[in-house]
Amino acid sequence: MKVVIYSRTSTKKQNISEQIGSLIKFCNQSGWEIVRSFKDEGKSGHDPERSGLTEMFNFIENNNIDKIIITELSRVSRSKEILKDLILKTSELGVSIFLVDLNLETLINGKLDINILTVLYDELNFINKESEKIRSRISRGYDSYRLNGGKVGRKVGFKNTEADLLLKHEDVVSSLVKGLSIRSTMLVSGKSSGVVQKIKKILLNNGTLIMGTKSISTNNLLKKMLSSPGGKDMLDL
Repeated sequence: MKVVIYSRTSTKKQNISEQIGSLIKFCNQSGWEIVRSFKDEGKSGHDPERSGLTEMFNFIENNNIDKIIITELSRVSRSKEILKDLILKTSELGVSIFLVDLNLETLINGKLDINILTVLYDELNFINKESEKIRSRISRGYDSYRLNGGKVGRKVGFKNTEADLLLKHEDVVSSLVKGLSIRSTMLVSGKSSGVVQKIKKILLNNGTLIMGTKSISTNNLLKKMLSSPGGKDMLDL
């Protein structure tokens, strides 16, 4: 089985090597031969003009490739139109897109699964809604905190706030909200154990995830985040 792997990050600050590493590990465990690796760093999932994606299509058109392996759906695209176009193009070439986190692929016995677009559209809706929910919570929390006299601003020694981390690691958030374990989330996102555990702790604290009866209100969490160094940067949503 000859495959290529594709990875994408929305910002250049994200560590794409971890994502690539998890794909390599998965392919090795599956006994698949990785022929080439393609990537796009700092590219939006809504952008159809990605150099790595274009290069990958040019390659699979001229080589005998069975599958494209990707960690999760949002790495392919966040747009239904772009997603549909990619699936149709690859299926015409007889190449299946395999999504590790969902354990799904677009072709069955060499033919396009007639239900795959419906399944993936539903998944994409969920991913985008969760992402928007996080942004909305942060935005409302910021407005509420500032109207009540809260002060925010960048200070010396600024580092990522909790809100910044949630936005930076949306793939981890999506996996954890869907109920994946820390180990499974590490595999599909390519993120380290430390990062995944940190994100899970934030989500537990703000009530997005529930463990036992422990939870605190989102407003209280946002108040804490916004009063910390770098809180002002939450405006950049």
